[in-house]
Amino acid sequence: MEVVNQPDSMLLNPEDQRPARYAQGNFGRASAVLTAAFKKRCCLYCVLGLPVISIIVILFMHSVIFLQPDDQLIVQGLSDKWVVNGPGLATCFPLMTSIEKRKAIKIDQQSFYIVTDTLSAKLRVEAGPQLLFLKAFDEASEEMKKFVL
Repeated sequence: MEVVNQPDSMLLNPEDQRPARYAQGNFGRASAVLTAAFKKRCCLYCVLGLPVISIIVILFMHSVIFLQPDDQLIVQGLSDKWVVNGPGLATCFPLMTSIEKRKAIKIDQQSFYIVTDTLSAKLRVEAGPQLLFLKAFDEASEEMKKFVL
């Protein structure tokens, strides 16, 4: 089918066989209105969306912690306290938990520590050699030397 001397508004769209509104390449005034509305909408999404995306990225970056083999993470939740020992990956929700990172205690052959459980006030002795990971409510004394008789 060949179109001869037909006005541009009467050209048929091959997909649905309806007359096209505008000739190809000439979008007219409707395109200018659509483009202006599109630009305003894009600008609004950028202004409102960029801070929201930035906050989400910042929260995600602070909620993932990489632990080395001698690292320990103390996590304080709303009503509980626990530890995560390395090596590994730990995640937490920063709005509901607070975290503290500490190193495990390396005890050599001639040393020991007195560890106090602050929740129950029990004492225990940790002697070397070992890599000591304290529990959630534990506190260690200063390093003490063993005396060999």
